[in-house]
Amino acid sequence: MKFAKLIELKNNNQVLLTIRYNDDEDLYYLDIRTDIDDLTVLVNYPYGSNQDALDVLEAYTEEDANNFLITSKLLLNNNNN
Repeated sequence: MKFAKLIELKNNNQVLLTIRYNDDEDLYYLDIRTDIDDLTVLVNYPYGSNQDALDVLEAYTEEDANNFLITSKLLLNNNNN
């Protein structure tokens, strides 16, 4: 069963997507992660089924990953000002 996807971007940037199950909440989470300098940015989205999370993981594109990276950098820059 597929549970991860790594997207390679320009300038050695990467976005990693993983699916995990939380027993306590009975939910599947799609975690989207990237590293910016020495900081890890992690966002997770809950889904009611593994299939729902898997559908999003499989549909996630390089463009989506690039947008995630750009948005993360913008948010970090705004917090530093």
